[in-house]
Amino acid sequence: MDTKIRLDANNATYYIRVNSAHQKRLFDSILEFNSACDLLENIAQPASTEVYGFCFLQQEVHFLIKSDTPAIEAIKQWCMQYSHWYHSIHPHKHALFESKLLCLLIEPKLYLNPLIRYTHLLPKEQGLVPNSDIYPWSSHQRYIHEHQFPWVNSSTLLREICLKRSRRINRYESFINEQFRSEKRLDLHVGNHPKYLALARPEYIRQIIQSQNNDLTQVTYSLDDIINTVCEEYRVDPSMLVSARKIRRVAEVKAVICWLNHEICKRPLSELADMLAIDIDTIHIYLRSMQAKHPVFIQRFKERLEQNLMGKLDAPQRAINED
Repeated sequence: MDTKIRLDANNATYYIRVNSAHQKRLFDSILEFNSACDLLENIAQPASTEVYGFCFLQQEVHFLIKSDTPAIEAIKQWCMQYSHWYHSIHPHKHALFESKLLCLLIEPKLYLNPLIRYTHLLPKEQGLVPNSDIYPWSSHQRYIHEHQFPWVNSSTLLREICLKRSRRINRYESFINEQFRSEKRLDLHVGNHPKYLALARPEYIRQIIQSQNNDLTQVTYSLDDIINTVCEEYRVDPSMLVSARKIRRVAEVKAVICWLNHEICKRPLSELADMLAIDIDTIHIYLRSMQAKHPVFIQRFKERLEQNLMGKLDAPQRAINED
């Protein structure tokens, strides 16, 4: 089965899940949870970003978010900021999050409400609490207590399930506890669309693609593009980049990634250090070592990236024609 394409569209709603690296604990105390919430509030403050739901668990975090820029960039920013804060409290060189994020574009009319319910029930489903009402690190608290997490958009769901304001919380509690839950049948790993990582009907995906004028942010050079391209070229599993083992081939892969980021992607060195599980001093060493490489060596990877980019540019239009 071919790998599905991720669509990073503007003004679209996404379900995003981020896992901890190596099943590491993300939150050791209330201090960490509070910091994570504060940083998410900062992301949600602009009027251009709406958070419909979130849930912080020990080894994974879940978001339902919409932004006028691709939502995954907002979540990557949150991951980077939380990682920096966490490492300032618990100094170590290892990555806190997995480099790959699950990012599903969703059709809100069909899937937003079921996914809000799914997200809010996770603490109970995982056996952390007998009732989600007593789990404090979830936007469920916003839906049952108006004063909690005021930056979470709860009105979209609450107005839909009950027009009368005084009855909304009671109706929401009934909604959460409904015995038949359609989200249990949803594939939250790859979605239900045959070509794209999405929970949506084909006609909705066509509308999204056309609204972007075939100019999706997903087809620009990203750090993930560089990492995947270099790892594929060297036949190295990306998970080895954060391994504690010292392997010469992996070190060379990291050096190439650092150089291409410097030349093309230009992401902050702190983000690069976190994704490669190295410190910034090591990045500078890699950059100096790569300056001695023959220009043809670097050009080979630039051409490979361009080939990948062209494939992404063509994919949305091909899908429209095929559908």
